[in-house]
Amino acid sequence: MRAPNPSPFTMSPSSSPLLLLSLLLVFAHFAGCMDSEHFDVVMKLASCDDDLAKKIVEEHEMKLKGTSFMDCFYQIEFANPDLSPEEKDAVLQRLREDPRVTEVTKSFAKTRKRKTEL
Repeated sequence: MRAPNPSPFTMSPSSSPLLLLSLLLVFAHFAGCMDSEHFDVVMKLASCDDDLAKKIVEEHEMKLKGTSFMDCFYQIEFANPDLSPEEKDAVLQRLREDPRVTEVTKSFAKTRKRKTEL
């Protein structure tokens, strides 16, 4: 009699470390993809003053993108885009705690898909 074919889903004990390493690399890759997600930061001041806004964002290691819009809103970005997500969050938290700043919002870009790609 012939021995039954082994299932392609069975693992030998020697392949377990390889599978574990592969899974760790996959998770690390996707974590890196999530960290590099782009978002926009908007800051609102109590009074519209471009010079004050520039001074504030430079103190917090950021820079202005253009001039004010609507009622004293400024779009800002990080001066160093290579900061880790934790460092970016810390910078934004310090900016929120600044008494001259009324509001800081962080918005993620919307992903758009065609109906055929759902």
